[in-house]
Formats: sequence, C-alpha cells, structure tokens
Amino acid sequence: MTKADYEVGGTTALLDAIGFCIQKAANVQKYTKEDERADKVLHKLIWLIEARILELQSTIPILITKQQSLRNQLFYTTNLIVNLFT
Repeated sequence: MTKADYEVGGTTALLDAIGFCIQKAANVQKYTKEDERADKVLHKLIWLIEARILELQSTIPILITKQQSLRNQLFYTTNLIVNLFT
C-alpha cells in the first residue's frame, strides 16, 4: 500500500470501520458451525460499524493530543540543537 492508495482525511476512518467490520463478520461466519451460520449479516454489520465509529471518535482526541505533544518535543529538541551550534 502506498500513500496514493491510502490518504488520511475525508472518509478514511469510516472506510476503515466498514472494512474492519466486514472482516470481523466474515471471520465469525468462517468459524461458526455451518448449520449455525447466519443467512444474512447486514443488521449485525451496521451495528458493528456504528460501534467501531464510536470507538474511533473517542480515540481521535487522544491521537491529536499525542501528535501535539510529539510536535512540541520536536520543536524544543530542534531549538536545543540549533542553540548548541550557534
């Protein structure tokens, strides 16, 4: 996968959630006895997608905070290095 294939922003999180849920549903069906497998899994997929989106929404502020912290650390480290050589 390259940057051209995967771009952060827009509906990336939604597509990730959908892909995650489809894969999870496929695995559940795969490891369930054949006579107990569901004929239709659409309702369950919608529920899983909604749950995954909520999970991602709660994670985003944490990731933003971590990114800001790393940016600040980089800024201070860069300034320290510049001051050492000037």
